[in-house]
Amino acid sequence: MKKCTVFLMILFFIFIVPIHGSANRYNSVVFITFSDNTEYKQIKSHEVLSDYLLSRMCELSNFYVMEHTADVEAFEIEKKLNVDNDSIREAKEKDDFEFLMNAHENSIHKKQAGQFLPEEFTKNIGKKYNADYILHGSVEYLGADVEIDASLVPIIGVEKTKPYLIAGAFVRLIDADNGQIVWTCQAYGKAKDHLYSGIGIRLGTGELNSQLFYEAIDKTSEEIIKLLQNDLEKGRLVLKKGDFK
Repeated sequence: MKKCTVFLMILFFIFIVPIHGSANRYNSVVFITFSDNTEYKQIKSHEVLSDYLLSRMCELSNFYVMEHTADVEAFEIEKKLNVDNDSIREAKEKDDFEFLMNAHENSIHKKQAGQFLPEEFTKNIGKKYNADYILHGSVEYLGADVEIDASLVPIIGVEKTKPYLIAGAFVRLIDADNGQIVWTCQAYGKAKDHLYSGIGIRLGTGELNSQLFYEAIDKTSEEIIKLLQNDLEKGRLVLKKGDFK
């Protein structure tokens, strides 16, 4: 019986422990609250971008995405990093001079690749969510316009217009241990609708609608992932625990 117990313990350490240990090879990342720096904050495009990007990120083998659970202390730190006009206005109303004095230095929006955020902030977030990296994104642009394909007009007398919506975003990947921004990217996604008109006939909606909005945001998230994968493959971004594809 004693020999059997020892044998089972040996099997446990040979087979079970490495399986659980292998999970530690992957770089864990947590998404903190995204920002919306456009004039259309009411449509919450930053939340849509975060959802689409998180879904795509979960499909990568490079990262293990940690759940961004409700943690009051972590959220308070995020607010200090996510400095925008709304947070500054709120700080002024509350006479929060400490926030106002440090807003420029702490603001994640002011930082570029290679620069540092306060280490005590990022390390605390990393510890709260057991994350090696922190990912933050912001929607920087939402705009609409119309293209006209004039090449069709002289041929068949039909004018083809393409109303389109463009979404632009900026993303930062931050080393939770030291606060360094190790990777950034700027990405755009365009969604088009089509309207054909001529000889009294109109085909297509020719309208900017919610479908175009979601499509533009989704394409933006797709472009972000493409840029991330490309920089990993080219060695422009080297992760702490390697690239396990």
